[in-house]
Amino acid sequence: MDFKTQEFKSVVAINIDINQVKVFLFQIVAGQYSLIAVGESELYFQHDPSFIIKGIHSALYHLEEITNKRFIADDKQFIIPSRKDGTGADQLILTYNGGKFLRVAIVGIMEDSSIRNAEQLVNSTYSKVVEIIGLNDPRNQNIRIDSIIRADPDIILFCGGSDQGASHSVLQMANIVSLVCKSLPFEKRPEIIYAANIELQEKICRNFEKIARTHTTKNIISSDKNEIEPDIRDDYNRVINEFRYREFSGIKDFCSFCSTSPMPRSHGIANMAKFFSHIYKSSKEVLLIDISSDSTTMATAKSGHTAAKVIPFGTDFGYLAEMNINLLKKWIPKPISNDDIKDYLFQKTLFTNTLSLTENAQLIDRGLIRYILSTALQKIKSSQPSIGNSFEPIIISGDIFSQIPDERDILLSVLDGIQPEGITTIIVDKLGIAGTLGAIAKANPLLPVQIIDSGIFTNLGTVICPVSKQKGGTDIINLRIDRSNGEQDRYTVKKGNILKIPLELGKSTKLDIQCLKDTTIDRSKKKRFFSIEVEGGQHGLIIDARSRPIAIAEDGVIRTNQLENWYKAIK
Repeated sequence: MDFKTQEFKSVVAINIDINQVKVFLFQIVAGQYSLIAVGESELYFQHDPSFIIKGIHSALYHLEEITNKRFIADDKQFIIPSRKDGTGADQLILTYNGGKFLRVAIVGIMEDSSIRNAEQLVNSTYSKVVEIIGLNDPRNQNIRIDSIIRADPDIILFCGGSDQGASHSVLQMANIVSLVCKSLPFEKRPEIIYAANIELQEKICRNFEKIARTHTTKNIISSDKNEIEPDIRDDYNRVINEFRYREFSGIKDFCSFCSTSPMPRSHGIANMAKFFSHIYKSSKEVLLIDISSDSTTMATAKSGHTAAKVIPFGTDFGYLAEMNINLLKKWIPKPISNDDIKDYLFQKTLFTNTLSLTENAQLIDRGLIRYILSTALQKIKSSQPSIGNSFEPIIISGDIFSQIPDERDILLSVLDGIQPEGITTIIVDKLGIAGTLGAIAKANPLLPVQIIDSGIFTNLGTVICPVSKQKGGTDIINLRIDRSNGEQDRYTVKKGNILKIPLELGKSTKLDIQCLKDTTIDRSKKKRFFSIEVEGGQHGLIIDARSRPIAIAEDGVIRTNQLENWYKAIK
């Protein structure tokens, strides 16, 4: 479909989370897209498979109450396109995140090419790898078949073999897939996605289709080593969507009104990371982290190339089984027992979307955000070793940030959790709208541009994080700031400290930096003297001169003093 932006005067975007549905209404006002209203509805898991569609209708009815405008007809169908009386909308977009992670077994040829790309594809959305079988797997064929069966996959992703390449190896691995399916009752057989040698596709899939539901896409081995082709990603999404349609009644009929296929929010996040990489045009990678109730998406982008990974835990679900309580506890500036922390986190899984009213609950939540950020970053680094510690900008997204009244708490959480190096800008998306905008961009690329330009994201400030080998308390940086009134301010920063410097909001300010002995701002350049222009965010300029990684005292009293001093410094 050829989308023409001028045709879409109003756009409704729906995001389905594990415990709520949120509906965004965008309209053109004075020639520009604006966010008009947000409708919401809480979701409570029920055995009734129609509870999702009921939640969607409830959120749309809430939007109707806010706007005094109808979006649902009497037959409960979405009104699209908009009518002359103002009812309905011209575009409908749907994103979703979380829920049951589909289990995927990868059967491929070479682990350093097709299998690596397949892992990247699976990990970029709400699915997980449960088994990998490659041509060089030392196990005999029967053991390999048994291992796939025991993994109980929902999907077998078959990949490998370059186009016009040798066919024997591909046929050999295809035989393993066939034997797996034939070993199972038809209703328990995994679906197959063929992403291998294109020239063998017809021959192999003709056999696959006789034994299991089979889907095809491009050869995944032809994808850039740093990014999956959009067509392959879209084909994979369509398979995932079919599982969701079968799981929740009424969703498929509703989605027939959508302007594009429903998109995992994680892929919308990846799209937005790519979008920001075009805006900033930095030599560094963009880092975008989206935290939801039961999952966290971390995407990086540089020069238009993206990488994304979904972690199956969020603010309310998924973390208790594998959490290292001590890693969370080190960020809490007050003695709270492990049992009390576990009990509170367990209660969050039962009563989601509740505000943290007690001091202990708020402190645990702050620690949890740091734990999620640091854990997610380590996981994406493990799958993408080229990712370093220097980013520009860092964007954090999620409803959880709308529940933190003081933005300086958010800023410090990012510095503690990500521990960036060099110079960066920290941006927060309190509405959790980034993934939605990334999904809309596919059908309406102008809307996200104009919504971001409207200031819907908050620039918390510019952060400078030097790296120094000096001991704590040693002078490591001298700064000179040229103010717009002609005055100059000078600062000396000591190792281990955090310094907050006020700057004019949205204004560019010249900053002269002198790095002292064994100190650098940019590891790649290692300049001792340089000047830069920085823009003032809501909280000015922050110099985070703590060590990397941040050294936190083992002693409880000393650690409490550390955390409290850092908290005071950023206030």
